[in-house]
Amino acid sequence: MSFFDKLKQAVTEVADTGARQVEILKLQSQLGTVETEIERQYAEAGKRVRELYRRKEILDSEIEVIMKRIDALQAEVDELRLKVQEQQQAGHQESTGAPAASQSTPQAPVSPPQVVTPEAPAPTAAYQPPVVQTPAPAPEPEPEEALCPECGAKVKADARFCAGCGHKLVSD
Repeated sequence: MSFFDKLKQAVTEVADTGARQVEILKLQSQLGTVETEIERQYAEAGKRVRELYRRKEILDSEIEVIMKRIDALQAEVDELRLKVQEQQQAGHQESTGAPAASQSTPQAPVSPPQVVTPEAPAPTAAYQPPVVQTPAPAPEPEPEEALCPECGAKVKADARFCAGCGHKLVSD
């Protein structure tokens, strides 16, 4: 193989890796946007439950609509995480020639909060509202990641521009 053939192959590999990294950043940005919407929906559900509780009118069908929206958003998050993982595994396979499945651990999907209804109260007991258990908070971003000050998307700590909105992150 001549020097120029080797150079051409190296440049092609770098371009492919760069394109894959851009795709991963786009997916991670979408992931952050959807996760933010889930949090907004959780807050909306909590406000509605509190309002209904204050009026002693907790209606499950009204809460169910919000919970269905959260479930749909969670399914979207799970799908985006899978796409990110597939892109990362494809990059690992191409760079090493070995399958990446053994070195990657899939993240468990975050489940929506579960409502636990207390046992039926004794006839003289006061009304007890259902207890809402929320999932554990998401882990802190790794030190090599940062958030875009413009749109809030996750970006690499050494990134110069946000993949989500194009905001310049580093001043020259």
